Amino acid sequence: MINLRRIWFALAGLAIVGAALGLRLYRFTPPSSLSSYSLDSFSQLPPGLHSDEAFNALAGLRIRRSGQLTAYSDIDQGRSVAHMTLTALIIAIVGPIAESARLTSIVAGLLSILGMLWLTRRLFRSSYDAESGSVLQLIAAAEVAGTYWFVNFSRSGFELITLPMLLLAAFAALWQWLRRPSLVMSLLAGALLGLTLYTYYAAYIVPLVAVLIIGFCKFVARTYPPLTRHVVAYTAAFAIVALPLVSYAFNHTDVFTHRIEDTAAASQTSLPDNIVRTVGGLFIAGDRTTAYNLAGRPLLDPIQSIFLFIGLWVCLRRFKQPEFFFVPIWTVVLMLPAMLSNEAPAFNRMAGAVPGILMLVAIGGVQIYSWLTHLHAEWLGAMAITAALIFTFVRTADDYFVNWPESPGLLTTFSLPERIQAEAVAALPPSTTAYISPSDRGRSIFAYLWQDQLQAESFNGRTCSVAPTYASQDTAWLIDATQDRQSRDRLSLLYPRLESQPLWVHKGTTIVRRLSIPAGAAAVLPAGSIGRVSDLAELISITPLTPAQRDSKFRVQLLWRFLNSTAENWTEGVYLFDASGQLRAQDDSLPCDNSYPTSVWRSGEVMIEDRALQIPADLPSGEYILAVAFYRLSDNFRLPVFDGNGKPIGDLLKLQSVSIR
Repeated sequence: MINLRRIWFALAGLAIVGAALGLRLYRFTPPSSLSSYSLDSFSQLPPGLHSDEAFNALAGLRIRRSGQLTAYSDIDQGRSVAHMTLTALIIAIVGPIAESARLTSIVAGLLSILGMLWLTRRLFRSSYDAESGSVLQLIAAAEVAGTYWFVNFSRSGFELITLPMLLLAAFAALWQWLRRPSLVMSLLAGALLGLTLYTYYAAYIVPLVAVLIIGFCKFVARTYPPLTRHVVAYTAAFAIVALPLVSYAFNHTDVFTHRIEDTAAASQTSLPDNIVRTVGGLFIAGDRTTAYNLAGRPLLDPIQSIFLFIGLWVCLRRFKQPEFFFVPIWTVVLMLPAMLSNEAPAFNRMAGAVPGILMLVAIGGVQIYSWLTHLHAEWLGAMAITAALIFTFVRTADDYFVNWPESPGLLTTFSLPERIQAEAVAALPPSTTAYISPSDRGRSIFAYLWQDQLQAESFNGRTCSVAPTYASQDTAWLIDATQDRQSRDRLSLLYPRLESQPLWVHKGTTIVRRLSIPAGAAAVLPAGSIGRVSDLAELISITPLTPAQRDSKFRVQLLWRFLNSTAENWTEGVYLFDASGQLRAQDDSLPCDNSYPTSVWRSGEVMIEDRALQIPADLPSGEYILAVAFYRLSDNFRLPVFDGNGKPIGDLLKLQSVSIR
């Protein structure tokens, strides 16, 4: 006789595996070429590469190359190391591809499903009959496989996804030890608990959950009283594994505590408000951070919410049983990092609580299944659970693949223009000179995609543009055209035959543009010279861009030719003096709005730089002198200057007379 129940379990299990893989792998790979981004900017989700993903991948690349493991990473002002260490292993297998950190997250997300199965089996082995226990495992695994939170963070290369993976394994080992005491299992459980501390700073509160449940079992319920020697072994294993991190924390307090201090206690809202927002984030209005969520989407869908309330009711009714005490305590304790956050509801800081929340959902689901089967309608229970899980999976897929891509600012959140710039530079022949604008070459996305090697200089094209005086080799500029609308016009003044090619067009708008000149091209420069700053740079021309008027910005354009390179960063000051020599307005910064300091200047380059002086509203009418100087900020020492004929004229290069009427 055909056992329909077994068939249902088998089909449901296969469907969960297939859906879990599909939700994590569908649209995972990028377009086959850079130009393909113009056909479908969202062919890969998430698009681009978030700076946090790039930092994790870069750290993984450095671990892979150095072979050195650390307890905590000082990259990006401090990061936990579990994710980057696994990423180093991924890079060792598949190479330093752009998606290496995301592959780590996929693995961690899938292992979290297995961890949930293991924990559910060990936690409730004596609480339900065989059939209900199997249904509970099925629902719990499905919730991890199909809930939006897990799908989103399993596809993004953020380090927090390693917390559920190790947390579930640590709790499963803990319960296996409590249920079937053994010295080996106590040591394994303690070691796994110690490893959770290396995942994400929200994990630092996890040991409190272990203390509460062990204390409850030993002194309150007395159901599974652990042997003292096993408790000692558990604690010792935890301490040994956690010791390197604790040592690092004591020796590098500023680095270790930076992120905690940056995200906690600075909240402008009160703790009660944060608690309300965090709890409300489960059912009403979720995190609005685009990288973490479809803005405002609650953590749970309506059916999951109903299941959770029923599951919470079941736990409260059976609170004296350690397993039903454990789940709500786990959930509440690990929601504290989010409640104490300055950005509640913070879904990233709920990483340790989400599996507990989904366990409550599963408990509620199996309770509904039990109620329906007791009504002599076994098929109805199976159908209800199947329909509920299908609803969750379908809603997750719709929100992630249809609604989330329409989120405002998604492309910039995940730095898609910068990724295209980075990959375009990496694809250039090695002999090509490359510049990017207005992105900073120091950003993590460039460091990782360029294999931790500098492959292009960068400048802020909103303020200046840089080019060679003579192109000894092919030269290319990769421009984010939405942010830098000036460089093409500026460079066209220098190179009238400048080639311009849209590299990525989104909805009719050019996002990334490639400008280029061939080897042998020479810049068209005005004849003559206004003056020279030491042996550093020559000022070729000055062009007013706006009239000099009171209470407004007076903008001028300076054309510099670099004469030599230097290791020092000189500050550039533009000044307005009256006839008596009194300073009336000034603009001081490193060249190009701090984006192209003198330490990166190369002999033979030219820079067209826009500078602006705020003219005071009460400035009297008269003639004023515009001047420029380069000085060392630490002691205000100015470089000597020379006029157009090479004659020394002090340390202030006078540019032109300015009339204020």
